[in-house]
Amino acid sequence: MSKEIFISPQDFQEQIDSYKSGNEIIKALKYDVDPGGLFMQCIDRYLQCLHEFNEAIKAFGELSDLDVQSMNLIKSEWLDHDILM
Repeated sequence: MSKEIFISPQDFQEQIDSYKSGNEIIKALKYDVDPGGLFMQCIDRYLQCLHEFNEAIKAFGELSDLDVQSMNLIKSEWLDHDILM
């Protein structure tokens, strides 16, 4: 027994656009702090944590870009399939 799924191409494109827009906001985040001349281990560790967090945001952005590409590929293949039917 097969099940059919109906997804509106227009609605799916709106979801892709919304996902991409939200991710652009996240990718633009950059955290930084000015230690103001303080030289303490805790400040150095805090700066290191901020750097690692910024790298995680960058990696998330790269993965989310791949997600958008995949969603667009799915949509185009699915529309091609519908045209053939």
